Amino acid sequence: MLRRAAAETPAGTLVPVAGARSASSRALAAVAAPVVLLGAAAAWYALRGIDHRFISFSDGVYMYAASVAAAHGAHALYRTVALSLPPGTLLGTGLLWKLSPHVETIRLALAGLSLLTAGLAYRVARTLFALGPWTAALAASVALTGPVHAQFVGVEGEAVLTPLALALALTIERRRVLPTCTLLGLGFFFKLTWAPFFLAGIVALAFRSGRRVALAAGSAGIFIAGGLYGASMRLFGWSFHDLFAQLVLAESHSDWQLNLLPGIAAVVFLLWWPLLVLAPSGFRIAGRTTLLVAAAGATSAVYMVKQGTFFNVLAPLEPFLGVAGVAGGLMRWQRGGARARAVVAVCALGVAVHVASVSTGALSRAMPLPLGAALVNVDNESRVDRIAAAIRAHSRPDQPVLVNPLFALVAGRREPSHAADWFILHALQGYCESDPGKARHCEDWRRIKELVRSGRVRVVSVDSNVLGFDPEFRAETAVGSMRRVLDVQAPPIKSALYVR
Repeated sequence: MLRRAAAETPAGTLVPVAGARSASSRALAAVAAPVVLLGAAAAWYALRGIDHRFISFSDGVYMYAASVAAAHGAHALYRTVALSLPPGTLLGTGLLWKLSPHVETIRLALAGLSLLTAGLAYRVARTLFALGPWTAALAASVALTGPVHAQFVGVEGEAVLTPLALALALTIERRRVLPTCTLLGLGFFFKLTWAPFFLAGIVALAFRSGRRVALAAGSAGIFIAGGLYGASMRLFGWSFHDLFAQLVLAESHSDWQLNLLPGIAAVVFLLWWPLLVLAPSGFRIAGRTTLLVAAAGATSAVYMVKQGTFFNVLAPLEPFLGVAGVAGGLMRWQRGGARARAVVAVCALGVAVHVASVSTGALSRAMPLPLGAALVNVDNESRVDRIAAAIRAHSRPDQPVLVNPLFALVAGRREPSHAADWFILHALQGYCESDPGKARHCEDWRRIKELVRSGRVRVVSVDSNVLGFDPEFRAETAVGSMRRVLDVQAPPIKSALYVR
């Protein structure tokens, strides 16, 4: 007679040895997979480097504003420095700058935030998509190395909204009402575009825990958001009207870029096509909460109708898309025939090429869109150094320069009147023309351009995005009479440097 081999558990029950080994393997995988994920994430950032690369104009704006807050106190925000971003990101960046005043410090903190995002994406894959440990680690790696995060997210509100959205989906699914309330309110402290996630969270909570709980959580979230803003205004002496004018009213005077939308849509498809093919199958196995929060991320694409807003607003959607893509690919591979497996193989190859194309500058140049996902090459530290050196060569430390704020930081120079957020200064000018005398900084943009025209600002950079919202910038500053010493047209840097 055959005897069934068995192993004794601590409880004294007998289970098959094969079952014990299987349980042991699963337990080992549950520990090893997150460790491997963190190791892969560390290797990813070691490959890309922690430096002072240029990512976007707004990244430099918010970093410069944070440096002013570190030097003069947080009360300078929205008063000395006009801004279009809520205070959460700025206060955190300012604290880091005070501890270590280097761009690399901020980049290292952003890398740490990405590690947190990868960890949350892993939990989403395990909890909301029911993926195994190793498959979840793969999905989180795809989320970590996504082309939007790799190329367009620096010191932005989306850098924080992304982990907040993942955490929101997890807390709702687990019926953790108090953390859910906190997240619903906290998001508004980092960016007002949290609104779709707030609404999605309320609806998901209503389905998950009932309408009464959802309404209570929404009210608590609004109370938390109001409390954060109220406490900040009291602590730092900010004016409610200044905040409202800069964060809300001035934005309404920005132009639209409807003519660019077909091109933007085409680029988004090229960036994400492997995931877009597979993700629908993955979302079918996800719950209602996941679908609602992911839909809020997709809704954020609407913000790209506003001039100067581009792919960074899609960052909170990318981890959900990455996890759904891996889940969908696994399901198609297991349940489909030869044709389905061929599609999965092609998409997997596409993801691998996309990750490689945004990993280093050399590969970005070798595999530009549409071969890879390299729309821009952000491995541009040497170009930043070249521009900063030219700024230093043509100005003294005590002389203001009207240049891209990141270049000013690296060069150790200051902007006139700490004019970091050029867009919001221009928008405030438009707002005040329709409602005069209602906000601070109404005339700043006009005065700054007059400083350049009069010759009191010796170094000026003319960036393509500035000409987008202020086509008269060249004429009104008379930069044509200045000497152009440098012209870098290598996206994302598209800037010419003029000196007197």
